[in-house]
Amino acid sequence: MGNVIKWASIGLGALVILIVAALLIIPMFLDARTFLPGIEKRVSEATGRPFEINGDFKLSLFPNTGLRLSDLRLGNAEGFQEKDFVSVKSVEIRLKLLPLISRDVQIKRFIIESPRIYLEKAKNGRGNWEGMFASETEESADTQKEKEKPEKEDSDSGLPIKKLAVGDFSIKDGLIQWFDHNSGNRQEVKNLTIKLKDVSLDEAIEFTLSAEYNDQPVSLKGRFGPVGEEPGQGTLPLDLSFKLSDTFEAGIKGSVEEPGSKQFFNLSVDIVPFSLRKLFAAFDRDFPVETADAKVLERLSFRAQLEGDPEAVTIKNGILVLDDSELVFSGRARDFSKPDVAFKLSLDQIDLDKYLPPAVEKKEAEAKKEEKPLSSKKEETNYEPLRKLVLDGTIKVGKLKVKNASMQNVSLKVRGRNGLFKLDPISLELYQGKSNGR
Repeated sequence: MGNVIKWASIGLGALVILIVAALLIIPMFLDARTFLPGIEKRVSEATGRPFEINGDFKLSLFPNTGLRLSDLRLGNAEGFQEKDFVSVKSVEIRLKLLPLISRDVQIKRFIIESPRIYLEKAKNGRGNWEGMFASETEESADTQKEKEKPEKEDSDSGLPIKKLAVGDFSIKDGLIQWFDHNSGNRQEVKNLTIKLKDVSLDEAIEFTLSAEYNDQPVSLKGRFGPVGEEPGQGTLPLDLSFKLSDTFEAGIKGSVEEPGSKQFFNLSVDIVPFSLRKLFAAFDRDFPVETADAKVLERLSFRAQLEGDPEAVTIKNGILVLDDSELVFSGRARDFSKPDVAFKLSLDQIDLDKYLPPAVEKKEAEAKKEEKPLSSKKEETNYEPLRKLVLDGTIKVGKLKVKNASMQNVSLKVRGRNGLFKLDPISLELYQGKSNGR
């Protein structure tokens, strides 16, 4: 019996040595580029676009399975300006081989360098991304029936892996360009960098994203997770912060329960005070609103607690600050096909005259009125959305000024059903007197 165990051990050891030796030696004699024509053909057939790998195609098997590709190019559709739809300078993937046997995925490196995506919209409205993977969407009736059959419950359903660990995950020097040939609108995101840290199923994942949007810095960072062995189930914590052009900063913190099904979220949203005018100026855009007072819209902030799911949303403890005014609000909305909305608004003070368009002389206003061509056919207004709306709200304003009329303690309640809206009651103080109505 001892000799059997001895020779079995020797045989097993020899087998392991042979396997390791094969994994080390095979890549030395195997030219991975012999697989290129087949790979390029399959990708081209799937996407309907020419696909090429013009650079390296290297494969290693031991001690770490590795794959490196360079100069990947997916061609553009006919009739568009750019030659490529997507191009990538290099892709490198390295993972440990032996842990895969026990469904333990350990990725040492996953790096994509200089991805380029060119999005175009032609003058006829067609986008260069349309029509991709069209062949895969055309399924036979038998295939569709097979998919519609109820699946048998599998006790081992979920991810085909038990553990996941990623050491270095990054996308470097990315570029996304958008060009609309009809309007001439061009947008660009460049120097896009994404890094993930401590990627696993049972720990929170930290990430950073930085880029330049139309030459203005943009950053997004934070953490989410743990994801769990069954992504989409359980609770997913979130803690994110967003910064745009050193003039706008916002944060979101909370959680999403069962993102794959229930999708119930509980989030705290906080927008740091910023200047709306400075934000437009940073992107070299004309401010879209002309106000009587050019100094307004210089301070805006928002804070609220959001709860809900795809069927209903509730806002709690909302505070909106606009220049010298503060609005405290709460509300909820549900049944979006026939919106049922309830709200409470409490505003301390506001001078609406500052936000209205600047006054124009009477002659100038009449001249502009004469320039407008008379329409031969009057367009009908669609009131159906208002008929569907169910509304129940209260509004209170401490001090209100509009058209040089000053009011205090304005209070009203609004109700809407089937296109009929009632303001009852309405009360306010005006010129040292009180007024009540409906």
